Amino acid sequence: MSILPEKSISEKILSELTHTKISEHRAHIGYSSAGEECKRKFWYDLHWAYDRIVDDRLQRIFDTGFIGEDFMECSLLNTGYSIHSKQLEIIGCHGHVLGHIDGIITIDNIDYLIEFKTMNDSNFTKLKKEGCRKSKRGYYYQMQAYMGKLSLSNGLLMVYNKNTSEYYLEVIKANKFIFEEIESMMFDVLTSEFIPDRIGEKTWFACKFCSAKSICQDKKPISINCRTCNNADIENDGKWSCSLKSELINTEQQRLGCEHWIIKESLK
Repeated sequence: MSILPEKSISEKILSELTHTKISEHRAHIGYSSAGEECKRKFWYDLHWAYDRIVDDRLQRIFDTGFIGEDFMECSLLNTGYSIHSKQLEIIGCHGHVLGHIDGIITIDNIDYLIEFKTMNDSNFTKLKKEGCRKSKRGYYYQMQAYMGKLSLSNGLLMVYNKNTSEYYLEVIKANKFIFEEIESMMFDVLTSEFIPDRIGEKTWFACKFCSAKSICQDKKPISINCRTCNNADIENDGKWSCSLKSELINTEQQRLGCEHWIIKESLK
């Protein structure tokens, strides 16, 4: 009986831990997109215009974040604080934007939206130096959206450094002007038949690492599904309809599309 060399065993296991897959389109846009600087990217996401490629490494980063949330919550519970309204669903933009808060914590009789995040040391150091609004716009805007929807005046960001196990906490004050900016941006994109302008060229930092770069800058083919079809219409309550069939189409139907698919005029 032959025995695999140790190197071959390592390579075999690593190959099984390294896969790439297309992530299934979500029915709603997440509130994590509230701070999206590029309206064009938001429009693409809403209309499922490109496939999201997720490899195992990226998925492990997401999973580590979920584990970190539980760990941070336990740390707070051990100090005597309690968290309520965990995973409370927040719905916006006529049902097309959806999010779930990490919870609400009460400190000295004041309610705070609490948001848990994990970061590597580089991002953590930048956050400590510059603060959330400047260094992590996406987190800041996400919290502003939640606070605005829940009529909360205060938020508490709690961050775990994955390299050093250090904690960082920052109180985030609600800003009604930013909340109104978020609501306006989402409504504008939702009701627009046309793709918003690009914010830059493919060499720009924000564009270089954008997940929509393949279709926005590199001119790759548009994904085929109901939301990229010229016969699809966006409706209230998070729904979509087909003008050809004169009926609502559910999420699974939207993903599958049909033989009558024709690309949206604005995507040509």
